[in-house]
Amino acid sequence: MYKLISVLMPVYNAESYLREAIKSVLNQTYKNFELIIINDGSTDKSLSIIRSFKDPRIILVSRENRGIVDSLNEGLELAHGKYIARMDGDDICMSNRFRRQVDYLESHKNVGLVVSTVDLIGENGELLDLVWPEDRASLTEEQIAQNMPKNNCIAHPAIMVKAKLLKKYRYHNHKNGEDYDLWLRMLSNGVKIHKINEPLLKYRLHSQSLTQSSAEGGGFLKLISIKQGFLKNQIKNARWGKIEKSVLKSLKSDYLNYYSDHSGKKYIQYPAKALRKSARSFVKSKKIKPYLAERKIIKAMIPDSLVENDKKSVLFILPWVTVGGADKVALDILKGLKDEYNWHLITTQPENDNSWSSLFFKETKNVYHISDFIEFQNNKIRYVCEYAKKNEIDTIVISNSITGYKALPKIRKINKNIKVIDILHGEGGSNDNGGAPKFMQPFDSLIDRHIVISNYLKKYLTKKYNNKPEKIAVIHNGVDVNLFKPKYIIKPINFSWIGRFSYEKNPMLFAKLANTHRGYTFVMAGDGPLFKMVDAYKKENKIDNLTLMGQITSPKKLLEETQFIVMTSKMEGLPIVMLEAGSMGKPVFAPRVGGIPEYVQDNKNGLMHSNDEQLYKNLKQTLEGKISFWNADRIRKNVVENYSIEKMLNEYKKII
Repeated sequence: MYKLISVLMPVYNAESYLREAIKSVLNQTYKNFELIIINDGSTDKSLSIIRSFKDPRIILVSRENRGIVDSLNEGLELAHGKYIARMDGDDICMSNRFRRQVDYLESHKNVGLVVSTVDLIGENGELLDLVWPEDRASLTEEQIAQNMPKNNCIAHPAIMVKAKLLKKYRYHNHKNGEDYDLWLRMLSNGVKIHKINEPLLKYRLHSQSLTQSSAEGGGFLKLISIKQGFLKNQIKNARWGKIEKSVLKSLKSDYLNYYSDHSGKKYIQYPAKALRKSARSFVKSKKIKPYLAERKIIKAMIPDSLVENDKKSVLFILPWVTVGGADKVALDILKGLKDEYNWHLITTQPENDNSWSSLFFKETKNVYHISDFIEFQNNKIRYVCEYAKKNEIDTIVISNSITGYKALPKIRKINKNIKVIDILHGEGGSNDNGGAPKFMQPFDSLIDRHIVISNYLKKYLTKKYNNKPEKIAVIHNGVDVNLFKPKYIIKPINFSWIGRFSYEKNPMLFAKLANTHRGYTFVMAGDGPLFKMVDAYKKENKIDNLTLMGQITSPKKLLEETQFIVMTSKMEGLPIVMLEAGSMGKPVFAPRVGGIPEYVQDNKNGLMHSNDEQLYKNLKQTLEGKISFWNADRIRKNVVENYSIEKMLNEYKKII
């Protein structure tokens, strides 16, 4: 029999509600359907529950977990129906749902998708004494088109859509937002979406659903991510119209809502003029190039200043914010001088997940990862310049960002009096084409002061690049000596390595040390491009005395439990983890590179090596008791007197 309706039901660990959900489909008054269930790698009893139903209309696909988007698109390939209905494994259909929706689509040929309102139920199926506001406020075609750019206003498991239409659009990979992105794309192309003002589905409320979280901070982040993805896709396909303009306008509001302190103050409104101008520019050509299309919306994407005081405004420009020394210094500066300045932060590179975003958000609400919505380098430069102008930035601090350096000529042209500082953490090398010291050179005349973290680096700049020594200030990295205090451990870890698994950090050397010293415990903490290689080496050689912890949020606990810190870098600045270890009275085995010799005093707070063989020798002699050089109090005293975070912040304050 021709299956008029194909019902798509992806299932993942839904054993608590699945039986009731399937029954509500099978008991429909409209009988002409196929129920396609994709068991997406469930680890509970979901599969056995599905197999307990013997109804021939059920088509079951069971495989490993791939996620809801792959499951839905796989179901589309299997669907034979004229219409496709969605259903989740934890919701309940009213018995007349399919009949009402089929009749509506058959009598409204110009409608592509029909949805019903929903009743909200709780964990135990009880009808909740509340409604989903966006659902009930968006009943007509006009209301749906008006409200959808602001927030999702239709329930995914309550839709029925023309099969040809859904197979054309398919689902894009937006985590927890594949449906919202689909509705926006459909509306942009003129697809008519109607709603039956009758609850034909009982929607079980979950904390991860858009309906539940749209008003919460996490909901705003989700909305921002989905809308940014939608706009980037539309720009790529040279589409810009009423829906895109409305999404952009609402996105700016989402930014403000998320970044504001939620103190009840009225949110700042953006000028509609800029939005109208952007929209008009987009529709001039149907074949507009992505670069030009992206350029047109830059000004509209820059938020108005939220500053309400007379403090200096300082813009920090970093490539990303994640676990690393440069990022830690930036975070410490923002945290320590939070009350002194109005801080702004822009990250410019797409290669990282910005895992430390939440830490920076705690110190300032003005944090923008521009690679999330800007692809082209010249447009990033334009954004930085316009941001500095619009937010009346007084001082710019650049740390390792090529985009930040390249923006300086235009920034100086806009504001000749703006102060520009850069922070240089290391000399760079062949692996990163010279690093920040090399990237900085063409813009040296536009920079007021260079801050370096070691005397070694100052000498390096003056000797290799002929930079003026009077323009370079040395500010050693600092640590919180009150946080990193000595702690006695009865059975300590013998050796620990903390850092990024990258070429310059040379993590494989530490793994080899563990392999040749099987009677001692070795621990590595961090992540990076070489992590899998080190892990494979550990497994291949069965190095049971080596533990790979992965990324950690703070090294404090590991440092407390460690006897010695080992560093294996090919190049370094002045490693913060080395100072943190010293604050806890721990000695270090470190390479004689970068600014390390300014801290390590052989036979007092550590031992340095110039090659791998010397490191092996230092460890061997220490383990044999031939070298005994450490005194925890003396090691800590050196850090307290010379490398405290208070001392570092005072020096930065003088320059900023």
